[in-house]
Amino acid sequence: MGQSKWRQRAAHFACLAALIGLTGCVGCPTRGPIQYTSDTLTTHRVHAALKEKYPHVQPAIYVKTFDHVVSLSGAVNSPEEKEQVVAAAQRVSGVRAVLDYIQIKKPAPEQKT
Repeated sequence: MGQSKWRQRAAHFACLAALIGLTGCVGCPTRGPIQYTSDTLTTHRVHAALKEKYPHVQPAIYVKTFDHVVSLSGAVNSPEEKEQVVAAAQRVSGVRAVLDYIQIKKPAPEQKT
């Protein structure tokens, strides 16, 4: 194969790779490195706030952030704890909204002895 033929195929491959890269996630929400870093910092700030105020609850709560919208999931012992955790996340700087997916644990059934 001649060198010009090889260059032509390499150029076609590069164009195809670029096209796939540009259209691979059409309609998917994406974020650039600045937004990703900002969301990561927001997630860390929410974790820190929960750890400071509710150290017994924080390990059971999962935090994700996308475009300054924080999603909370996991489980707590009572509706009051759930409200407190959501309120703490809402007070964190950089949080635009909080999506609450936190479950309330059912009490363990009492055992008769």
